[in-house]
Amino acid sequence: MLVLVLVLVLVLVRVLVLVLVRVLVLVQEPEPEPVQVPVLVLEPEPVQEAWARGRVNRLAAAG
Repeated sequence: MLVLVLVLVLVLVRVLVLVLVRVLVLVQEPEPEPVQVPVLVLEPEPVQEAWARGRVNRLAAAG
């Protein structure tokens, strides 16, 4: 009988400790700050420049 009471007390203490730890962690956890993500704006390359660069690359590759 004494063993049963000890087991029940230990289980209750363990559950209470787990609940208290969870509540304290939730209370102490600060709100996460919103992360500032830098936005990279890419300017579209003019068609003539892209064509010229591609032509230069093809000429360089041809040797």
